[in-house]
Amino acid sequence: PDANATLVVRVTFALRNRAALERLLADQQNPSSPLYHQWLTPDEFNARFGRTQAEVAAVSNWLARNGFDVLDASARELVTRASVAQAERAFATSIAASPSGAVFANTADPKIPRRFRHVVASMQGLDNTINSQAFERPHPRHQHNLAEKPQADTNITAPRQAALASAHD
Repeated sequence: PDANATLVVRVTFALRNRAALERLLADQQNPSSPLYHQWLTPDEFNARFGRTQAEVAAVSNWLARNGFDVLDASARELVTRASVAQAERAFATSIAASPSGAVFANTADPKIPRRFRHVVASMQGLDNTINSQAFERPHPRHQHNLAEKPQADTNITAPRQAALASAHD
C-alpha cells in the first residue's frame, strides 16, 4: 500500500487482576455467595479489571512518539490513526498489498516494547483480510437438495450392501 495511506489501529488491552475476575465470576453464579447476581457496571468493571490510567498513558505516549494520533483512550482499548509507514516502523513489520491495493496485511507479527507484553492483548487494523475471505462452492457432485432423501451409493456391490446393512442392525 501507499506508505502515506492512513490506518486506524485499535489496541485492545489485556484485563488485569485475572484471578480476582475469575473469583468474581464464580461468586456471581453461586447462589450461596453474597455476590450472586451482583453485576458490575462498565465503569466498575474497568476500574477493577481494565488497565490503569498510568498504563494507558504509557502505551498512548509510546504510540504518539511513533507518530500515531490517539483518537480514543479507555481502560480497555486505544483507537489510533497512523500512516502505513509509521505503523511499519512502530511495530517492526511490513505491510504488503494486493496488486489492486484493495487487500493489505502485515507480513510478520507486530512487535511491541517488552514492557507492554502483559498490557496489550491484541491489535486490529494492520490488515483488512477479514473482509476478503475466499468463498468456496461445493463441488457439483456433493450438492443435493436437503429436502430430498439422499440416494443410495450405486457403486457398492450387492454383497457389500448386505454386509453394511447387517452391521447397522
